[in-house]
Amino acid sequence: MARGSTRTPDAAPARTDDPGWDDLEQRLADALASMRDETYLLLTTQPDSDDRAFYVQFAWGDGTLRSEAVSSAYLPSDHALSKRQESRLTRMGWTRPQPDEPTRNFYRDDDQPVPYVEAATRAVETLRDVYGVGSPDELRYLYRSFQDEEVPPLDLGIEPEERTTPTPSRGAGPAGSELRELVEAGLREWLMVTDLVTDQDGDYPCRSGSAMVYVRIVDGAPPFVTVFSPILRDIEASPALLTALNDLNLRIRFGRVFWVQRQVIVMTEITGVDVTPDQVALTCIELGNLADTLDDVLHGRFGGRTMFEGGPRLLN
Repeated sequence: MARGSTRTPDAAPARTDDPGWDDLEQRLADALASMRDETYLLLTTQPDSDDRAFYVQFAWGDGTLRSEAVSSAYLPSDHALSKRQESRLTRMGWTRPQPDEPTRNFYRDDDQPVPYVEAATRAVETLRDVYGVGSPDELRYLYRSFQDEEVPPLDLGIEPEERTTPTPSRGAGPAGSELRELVEAGLREWLMVTDLVTDQDGDYPCRSGSAMVYVRIVDGAPPFVTVFSPILRDIEASPALLTALNDLNLRIRFGRVFWVQRQVIVMTEITGVDVTPDQVALTCIELGNLADTLDDVLHGRFGGRTMFEGGPRLLN
């Protein structure tokens, strides 16, 4: 495959007469229908000289197919999607990510019965017509289990992506051992511990005062690190609470706070590209301090439950 062959989609129309696209669409529909529970599938171009890679990805679990299309959040700033491209994605059925949502890609969730043909058509048209991929030959695929279990190869008619170190995180592809080592080095620096533990989701839980901070490596192209803390639980949304969260988001310079599924969560992300242990440690310190402050403030005004009671502690 020729590297760097993916064009900026607004620059020239993509070819639609390549019979390979129809073949990929049919194969992809069959592949989506055959995906095992708790698995993910990534279709991606190879990064060019600008570290630009376009992708669509799918995750199957709990009877739902999650589909995502890469947004400008994971593209170099000089290759960000245009308003025209973003509008086209929404017209195709993708949901634009909102500031209070953990995902930063365009996405959609399909429950049973999943329209596999429709999902495959949307993915192919996104790659070809929005991202400007010239041919299926420019694509590679990755099919893995979230639980690092063996899965059969898929017959997509394109080459598999050669990545060797999957992670148990619920992302869209493995981030690699190098990023995990950097993240763990930053966590050891922050926590001043030798050994680290992960929970059943593959996240690193770290207590910061009355809050619990989770550090998650999210796979993709490129991978990134999410640091988040559910600071209040068992709390219903109310106009007063949502207004208070919006006011906080206008004032805080680091991270964002939002309500979802009866929880108030503080979250931030850092890219996995060229990240250092010091950056990971600083991010965790700032997010931990913010969470430990806001949980008390919001609990006093709106109730709910904080993660911990008692004096401040810091542990993994």
